[in-house]
Amino acid sequence: MLVISSTDLRGLQMSFLACWCCSFKNMKGMVKEFHVPNNEDQTTEQNQFQWLYGNGLLGIIFSFGLLYTALKSRRTRSWLYRD
Repeated sequence: MLVISSTDLRGLQMSFLACWCCSFKNMKGMVKEFHVPNNEDQTTEQNQFQWLYGNGLLGIIFSFGLLYTALKSRRTRSWLYRD
């Protein structure tokens, strides 16, 4: 019994670590949406502030929408099925 619970705990820790790393990379990518890439010309229209801000804001909105959908669908597994 102790081996099984220890294995479950290790699996839970590894899945938490993977989730944390993916979330960190996602947040890092969302912040990059607001910046002009290093080798790009800052005077072009696509690198103007309003385009960068709009693109970054849409990225954040879509990310929170995806997170909300994932959490909502995770909770639906516990719903009772009715005919």
